[in-house]
Amino acid sequence: MQKCSSVPRLTLNDLPQVRRFITLVDALYDKNVKLVASAAASPEDLFELDADSDAKIHVGDRTGTAAHVSSGGGSKDEVFSFGRTISRLREMQSHEYLIRAYLDQAQRTGEPTLTLTLTLTLTLTLTPTP
Repeated sequence: MQKCSSVPRLTLNDLPQVRRFITLVDALYDKNVKLVASAAASPEDLFELDADSDAKIHVGDRTGTAAHVSSGGGSKDEVFSFGRTISRLREMQSHEYLIRAYLDQAQRTGEPTLTLTLTLTLTLTLTPTP
């Protein structure tokens, strides 16, 4: 499990920090690492775009896509990639991801995993009717 505290809101003026955050989330996600984080905003609101910018972050499929990204400036890749980051952060909150992360960690460390076996015994007694 990875802990991360006080993740601030990021803007286009913080591109180096945006890139590092995207890289961190990608690396943790790819290795099925559980992330516990406190942040200044929800994943969708962590990366604020300038009001006069025509760039928009759009989270589409599981990989994240940008619906429209300004062609100017160096922020095109970060805006696109942050859509993927939002998608991954959402998935990392899901029950399915947390179970997958637990099972992956147990397999790497050799820890035993919990296996539940249910055995049902049915006894049927037949009595003739008079």
